Amino acid sequence: MKIYQKILDFIPNKTIENPKILNTIGGFVGRPAENRAIMGITAIATQPYIDEHNKQVDKKTARASKNRTIGKIVAGTSVGCVVRKLTYDMVDKCTDIDLGVEKVSNFFTPRAIVDCNQEMLKNKMRNYKTALATILSLGAMLLTNFLIDMPLTTIISNHLNKKDTKKAEHTEKSKNGGIANNTTKNTTKTTNTTTNNPETTNEKNSSGVSRASLIGMTISAGIGLGLLAYGKFTHGKKDLPSKEKLVKIPALVKTMTDRIFNNYSNNVAGMLIHTAIIGWVASSAAQLIGIATNKKYTQEQKSFMIPQEIADAAINIGSFFVITSSIKRLALKLVSTGKIIPQAVHNRIVAHGDELKIGTHDFDLKDVKYFEEIEKPYKSFLNFAGSTAAVVGGVISSNIVTPIIRNHFASSSLGQLITNRANSQTATPQATTKTATPVNTPIPTAKPLNQQAQPANVYHAPVNNNSPFADFKNKITTTQKE
Repeated sequence: MKIYQKILDFIPNKTIENPKILNTIGGFVGRPAENRAIMGITAIATQPYIDEHNKQVDKKTARASKNRTIGKIVAGTSVGCVVRKLTYDMVDKCTDIDLGVEKVSNFFTPRAIVDCNQEMLKNKMRNYKTALATILSLGAMLLTNFLIDMPLTTIISNHLNKKDTKKAEHTEKSKNGGIANNTTKNTTKTTNTTTNNPETTNEKNSSGVSRASLIGMTISAGIGLGLLAYGKFTHGKKDLPSKEKLVKIPALVKTMTDRIFNNYSNNVAGMLIHTAIIGWVASSAAQLIGIATNKKYTQEQKSFMIPQEIADAAINIGSFFVITSSIKRLALKLVSTGKIIPQAVHNRIVAHGDELKIGTHDFDLKDVKYFEEIEKPYKSFLNFAGSTAAVVGGVISSNIVTPIIRNHFASSSLGQLITNRANSQTATPQATTKTATPVNTPIPTAKPLNQQAQPANVYHAPVNNNSPFADFKNKITTTQKE
């Protein structure tokens, strides 16, 4: 999306006196495990609520969809954070910048660092570790999505559905003075979902958030805080033995690490978008299998959830490019044009007489002649702006916009399926069944042979009453009348 000058003019100029805290936040939200925890916590706070209040489907389907969403988020966040944290620690221990000999501690160190500005090397290596760990963990999660996430999602969602069923039975029993309604029992046993009664939802607090959502939010938050504490405790520690075993690093690994370093050491936000797209596709594929094989869902619920999951991946990708990418580009443009910039960078711009160019669309700080003077504070702040914007845009697009649109799409698919099924049943003639004859209803008598309907286009000879067969025919007729 082109950032027009009017948008830049609308946003006031801002200089940051001390960007150190913001730069630290940028590095934190861009890390693989922490980024996944942030997305999971915000998802559990928004998506179940949106699913449960979907007015386009019946309440049983809405609650079953909400429970599956909770299971999917809790499972995905838990497994994703653990895998990414372990992967990041492995990468951190294998990226020593000492390239004297090939060994375990520099197995993932890009050889391209020899040509890098040494003042920028620390920031570039930090971004590179984040990018490489995210990419490697994505490869591992292609397996965990099917082996762990899918069955864990099914277990959690079925457990929540069972709780809803028991609560529905208890509510119905209380309404009937201690006698459970057999219809409710049979319905809940068949569908394993809640009834349409709004009082049968998971218990809610005064804000209207279900207890299951709060539990999932607490779990996700606990995982995030635990990983943060673990990261602070182990930060900078190298657990590799002092005498390392020398290894031969494959040329493919060297090529891969150099390419990741060159493409993402200054663009962590871009890496987050690219890996998120691949992750959604793999996750949706696993979830589709889980929905299709879950015998606890009715056919109608599957007819809603399968299109919902397909739409989730497709709309997530589309909204990420439309919303997240646009927000990221705007944030980067505000920094590159000097609209929002550290005070130290602003001072150098003024010192070189470019203050009038600040905020103009064609002005780009990376093209100025004095860029080396501002490169370190500029790129550190640029990384904060890009990473934070990618996370904020991701929360808006993935956890708010996507659930609303996907539910509308899935609801339309379910409605069309129900309509087609009704039309098919109307068009198909129902099979006739024999019914008992009422007691007082006279039994119809058979018509004489000469009055019965005859097949068309068949010649029948006229009956001669004086023939020898006339008496035989009359006897048959008399018998039939009696």
